[in-house]
Amino acid sequence: TTLDQLQTMYGEHLQTAQLMDLNAEIAKYQLTVAAAAEVPTTSSVASPKLSIAFGALAGLLVGAAAVAGLGFLDNTVRGGADFARLVGVSQLSAIPDQPKLQAGTEQLFVLNLPKSAAAEAIRLLRINLEIASTGSQIKTLAISSPGPGEGKSTIAANLAVALAQTGVSTMLIDADLRRPTLHQLFDVPNEQGLSTSLVHADESWQLLAIQTSI
Repeated sequence: TTLDQLQTMYGEHLQTAQLMDLNAEIAKYQLTVAAAAEVPTTSSVASPKLSIAFGALAGLLVGAAAVAGLGFLDNTVRGGADFARLVGVSQLSAIPDQPKLQAGTEQLFVLNLPKSAAAEAIRLLRINLEIASTGSQIKTLAISSPGPGEGKSTIAANLAVALAQTGVSTMLIDADLRRPTLHQLFDVPNEQGLSTSLVHADESWQLLAIQTSI
């Protein structure tokens, strides 16, 4: 019983000592209440219209930044200006797509569709080549592209036709030894050609050339 009483008294004295220490700290820093807390009378939530406006502005800024970033990372050649800037030379002509052309002689749109935009672009290419060759005669012209099916044979055939129409003697060589197609465009046999000339280098190429009606 005595022990319990002493423990109770010790607890009371300990609380009193802690309260005295707290009062001493308060007196040391002289803490005072500047203004009593009050319950707010209005809501702190922003106006819905203002929130929508800020959200739309933020979305617009993010979208503009994304478009600018994609444009900066895009290295696609989209026109003559990009071509001239990347290659460092002038663009002589841009040949537009000529859709719905069947395989074979129909791909000669300079003959079959002489008033089409593609035919006009081919003739412009022919004229610009003639202007570019002023002072030095161009005897050989190579047409190539990075991948298959991009129109090399079609452009070469139509350009050859456009040159032949001006009275220039034109020889068209299909250098694609794996998948030649020019013989289909002019409807001529391909039993002999460039590979034959390479094997029989001592023979004249005139013996291997095929005369066309164009």
